[in-house]
Amino acid sequence: MAGSENMTGFDQTDIAQSYTAVSGNSVGAGIRLGAGSAEVTATLSLWSGLPGAGGQKLAEGQGRGGARDWLDVFWAPVVTEIGGTFVILMTGDASGDIAGSPSNVYAGGHLFSNAGFQRFPSYDFAFRTFTDPDFKAVPAVPAAPSGLLLLSGVLAGFSTRVRRGAR
Repeated sequence: MAGSENMTGFDQTDIAQSYTAVSGNSVGAGIRLGAGSAEVTATLSLWSGLPGAGGQKLAEGQGRGGARDWLDVFWAPVVTEIGGTFVILMTGDASGDIAGSPSNVYAGGHLFSNAGFQRFPSYDFAFRTFTDPDFKAVPAVPAAPSGLLLLSGVLAGFSTRVRRGAR
């Protein structure tokens, strides 16, 4: 999603952009820095929702960039649900600006800014996301219930005793 207007600076608090996942994984994200931005270091983190509203941090990366640059960060692959809503949180040097658009150019999410993640439904930051088409999630192997393991151990001991007595 592109945009060229300065939407906010890193001196604001609680800066984020929500988006709808179009892939089953995330390996990074990027934001476009504003025209007046100095060379800055910024941290982008991927969340399952907003902090304080049940969201959990899934990944984080740090990058550097200057005016009108794309500041991209990458992380180890994270499983995402296609069609699920995720949030990119942004923090950085106070001298940096983030570009975007006040014209709701991205219908799959919106910008948050100011204390408490104030929602701006018609505004979007200029952002992009990265996926790995070769990433295959490894399904979790369910653990056997502990009672089942105990029972199998008892039965193994019982069968050993029965065999010894049969001689």
